[in-house]
This record gives sequence, structure tokens and C-alpha cells, in this order.
Amino acid sequence: APGEALAELATMNSLSYIDAVMSEDSDALCYGAEKLVRRVDFTNHEGTIPVDCVPVRELRDANDFSITRGTLLLMALLSGGENLEPGVEGCELSVALMLGREGFGDRLVNAVTSLSGIKLERFLANWRKRIKYELETNNSGLLDKVYNTVAFRITNSWPSVDVIKMYLQPITSLSFGKSFQPASRSSAQLGELARLCEFHFSIPTIGLLKVFEERIWHGLVVDALLQCNKKAICAEE
Repeated sequence: APGEALAELATMNSLSYIDAVMSEDSDALCYGAEKLVRRVDFTNHEGTIPVDCVPVRELRDANDFSITRGTLLLMALLSGGENLEPGVEGCELSVALMLGREGFGDRLVNAVTSLSGIKLERFLANWRKRIKYELETNNSGLLDKVYNTVAFRITNSWPSVDVIKMYLQPITSLSFGKSFQPASRSSAQLGELARLCEFHFSIPTIGLLKVFEERIWHGLVVDALLQCNKKAICAEE
């Protein structure tokens, strides 16, 4: 991938080149992934394999508000995080989530993807002012209380347009005019893979089973489950 691997996978997922993105990093949803596999438990004592698969369109908070890509982006911008600007000091994820209910994140996404230059600057100035007003007054009634300190700490340099565009317009293969190739389905050639590991990585035969158990089996099982799910959907149709 020419940029972030997670962005590449999210873009491929949004265009239906792959079924889902398997990652513990929720940034995949900010990058536009449609479906995120976050947890796979292969040691369940009942012998089942529960897969925590998160379809973005079905994400809802405890009060049944939809959690959109805009809300997730707003949460990332306010709370900060890895590879991000610090965010707004003292702003918890719960506060960002409540602001998302009022549509601040969705309006930001729409503006950044449709405006530029002075028009975008004017939007951000007004958008920032409205967020601060909401934090100070709870005008919408969607916050659990007012957050004057958080409002005071929002500066005119927040949020960074570069960071927003990193999420909404990430560098991927498409940025360089390349297209994704549809994945071809074929059975895993485990024997060939074993020989490759022995030859290039000097992994002894006796150690390959452990390596495969830790690195390979999980992916094979998830792929098999996805294929079974596809067949079931086709049968219903």
C-alpha cells in the first residue's frame, strides 16, 4: 500500500473488493470501511468460533442513536490518538459521542468533501463556534451536562484539515491511478507456504505448526466462515 495499510483495506472494503477489514483499530471505520471484524475467539470452551463483525450501518449507541462515520471521525479528532494531533484536552470519548448525536461529525464530513479554500475555512469557523456554544449551553439537550472547560480549550487551529483529509481522502492505490484487482478464490497451498517458510525464514519443520497456528489458521477459518455466509445468502435469494 502506498499509504496506510488500514486505509487501503478500508477503501477496498468500501468498494466490495474484500468482505471486511480484520483489525482491532477502529480507525478503519473512519477510513470508510463498511464492515470491521474486531475479535475472533478460537478457544471457546463450547467449540464455537464467535466473530465480532461490526457493520457500520448498524452501529448504534446506548441511546439508539446511529454512530456514523462522521461521529467516529469527530470522536477521533476530539480525543486525539495515535498519529493524530493531541485533540482537545479533557474531552472524553463520551462527550464526543454526544456531540455526534447532534450531527456535528456528519456536517464536517459533508463540508470537507464538498468545500475548499475560503469556503471551507468559513464553514470550520462557524462549525467550531457552534460546537463551543453547544458545550457551553447544551442547547440541543443531547449532552448530559455543560462542558465549559472543554469548550474553552477548543482553539482556532482545531481541527486540522490535514488530519481530516487523512481520514476522508487517504492515500491509496487509487490515488495513483491504479485499480484494485478482484480477489481470486483458491484453496490455500499450505504445503507450498511451508516450503517457502523453511527456505526463506529458516523455520524448522517442527516449528511450522506453531507458527501456522498463531498466524495462519485464524485467517483460514474466518475466510471459510465468510464463504459459508455468502453461500447461505445466495441460497436464500
